Amino acid sequence: NLGNTCYINSTLQCLSAIPEFRRIFLNPDLRKYINFESSFGTKGKLALAVGELLHEMWGDEFIAVAPIKFRETIVTKYKMFGGTEHQDSHEFLTTLIDNLHEDLNCAKHSKYRLRGSSFDHLNAHERSARTLAEYKLSNRSPLMDVFLGQIRSTVTCRICSHSNPSFDTFWQISLPLPPPSIFINVKVFPCQINSEPVLFGFWVYKNPEISSITNSVVDMIAEQYGRDTRVSNIILCTV
Repeated sequence: NLGNTCYINSTLQCLSAIPEFRRIFLNPDLRKYINFESSFGTKGKLALAVGELLHEMWGDEFIAVAPIKFRETIVTKYKMFGGTEHQDSHEFLTTLIDNLHEDLNCAKHSKYRLRGSSFDHLNAHERSARTLAEYKLSNRSPLMDVFLGQIRSTVTCRICSHSNPSFDTFWQISLPLPPPSIFINVKVFPCQINSEPVLFGFWVYKNPEISSITNSVVDMIAEQYGRDTRVSNIILCTV
């Protein structure tokens, strides 16, 4: 870390661990794939800085590497990453990938294309292929093989049930993290006379719903006593 830059460190470590990403920037012929004329990226400066950094990280010369030159390069265009304040890792990742893509983008068409012919007569597979083909008219870099995907969304008419699928390209998908789990103990008192209470323990998500606890208890009873029971037969109480 260079001060409070763990958001940079964590992002670079994750990207460095992707073999396909790493191979692009460790390629000795990297300069051949850089678009030094593009006005959308950094004219190859950031791509070269990443390549130099990865060579240092994966070489045998250094035990630890400080990404000083890399940071100076990206700060030249994005001043917000040059201070001591903590920044959002996802925002940094998006900015980095977007600029690396533009540095390696060899497409010659303008970013602003005219609307093509209608998609109405195409089926879903054809629409997907057509959307991707049009996107590639102005976007073509090796990073697309690593990060690019498509999202399908479908609008269905409630009256005639006609469906209209559409496709959009994406470079990243944000996924929610599962809530933290907690371990709880539940003492079960069987209704049968002379039956000893049994203490069960299991993991559940923090702030669980009652239904998740009762379902877990049902599973435990089936395992302990070898018989099934219904959720409606379970009475929960706190002591």
